[in-house]
Amino acid sequence: MKKFCLFLSLILLLSSVAGCSKTEDAPENGGPSESAVSLTQTSPEGAEPAPQEPDGTGDARQTGTDGREEEDPSEEPAQIGFPQLPDLTVAAADGSIFSLGAALSVRDAVIINLWATWCGYCLVEFPYIESVYRQYSDRVSMIALSVEETDSAEKIGTFAAEHGLTFPMGSACGTYLENFADDGIPVTLVLDRSGRLIRLHLGAVSSAEAFLALFEDCLAPDYKTPDEATYTVYVYNYDTKEYVSDCTVAFCAGDRCVPVKTDAQGKAVFTGAPMEYTVEPVGLPEGVGILTDEVLFMGPWSCEDEFIVGDTGE
Repeated sequence: MKKFCLFLSLILLLSSVAGCSKTEDAPENGGPSESAVSLTQTSPEGAEPAPQEPDGTGDARQTGTDGREEEDPSEEPAQIGFPQLPDLTVAAADGSIFSLGAALSVRDAVIINLWATWCGYCLVEFPYIESVYRQYSDRVSMIALSVEETDSAEKIGTFAAEHGLTFPMGSACGTYLENFADDGIPVTLVLDRSGRLIRLHLGAVSSAEAFLALFEDCLAPDYKTPDEATYTVYVYNYDTKEYVSDCTVAFCAGDRCVPVKTDAQGKAVFTGAPMEYTVEPVGLPEGVGILTDEVLFMGPWSCEDEFIVGDTGE
């Protein structure tokens, strides 16, 4: 099953992996960016799953049109919160040493980009990253780490010089960061000043403004780690090359779910406590079906993903 925004347990985070070869990710759809949720129980199938009582005694929760829930303190799902990543020290291709802990002690945020020299979409976004880095390097620490085991320091250094990149670059191989690239690159991780992983962006950003938007909130003088994450899911029809409106997806934690319909841009957005969610389509237009895996796994950080659907021929 698809695991773009997978939740990594502490054991997984602290373990290293032997290999680091990855396959290039699909093109970004041009719109998706973050996402989150709140919960009511729902039937696993059906075009319009209505919130039901977990215990059959009355409405435990009510879901508003904006995707937010009215909370029932007696039926609150377990909250995880944004994860704090373990410290990390890697050598950059230019000979400098990057320390996550040290960077967090002097910067408002840390941005870690996962890439590889063969990744075309990575190259597309690097000029935007470079532009933002030159403007905000005194406020934000940025490093791009390759997940390709054949990308040596010399190869990475040559790549950076050829493309005029001045932000630090190195290798993520042998570190827990490899796990975040299991389903493709580029991937961008945003850690706030408390070291919490608050946002994970999949795919190449489309502009310098889009890259800045990933962490701009962290620069506020009164910034505090938020209580909620934002999760966005798009539904894209591969056959018609259009996003699908008015279909239902359900965000679930355990056996508690909340359904949300996609808007005119094929987007369904939830905001809620940072925790591990699964998302699945429970209401698609007649004759349309899922072409890829039917369940998305989304971790306790703001992130995005999409369902690819198409004509079933029925």
